[in-house]
Amino acid sequence: MLVDKNTKRIEPAYTAQICIEGDSQIIIGKEVSNEPTDVNRLIPVIEEVKSNLAVTEIKGAYVTDGGYYKDKNITEAETLGVKKLLLPINTGSKSPATAAVKRRANSEKGKELLSRRSSTVERIISFIKERLRLRRFKLRGLVKVGCEWTFICLAYNMTRYMQLAT
Repeated sequence: MLVDKNTKRIEPAYTAQICIEGDSQIIIGKEVSNEPTDVNRLIPVIEEVKSNLAVTEIKGAYVTDGGYYKDKNITEAETLGVKKLLLPINTGSKSPATAAVKRRANSEKGKELLSRRSSTVERIISFIKERLRLRRFKLRGLVKVGCEWTFICLAYNMTRYMQLAT
């Protein structure tokens, strides 16, 4: 929730997540919540990706930003079948799983994958904001906003599919 500075009214606020396949840049998972931060949204997105792809394990690197970091997310992601989680970690955690993720992120390949994230996921978010003109959700309520986000992601995927098909 946000408080409007002028009217002092509480306004609903939503955060939207996407997960893309790196080569095609097709959205393979999406989620929306009304939580103020992303930290608790990693596991639901992983579960959706696994369901959408009908897999029990996510092979290859699963790259995220640092907003999803907490030790519990790393251990749960491993339990859910994410074998190569990559996210930037700037803390000295005692968890062996977190230390392994930090080592992967600091490797040359990890740094390259993390740097590609800004030119893929962030480009898609910019496309949605600018070309599809979604600066804020038009509907209210988590279910309705979830439907709106699904349609926006479908519109992006259809556009991307047409680019790939030509």
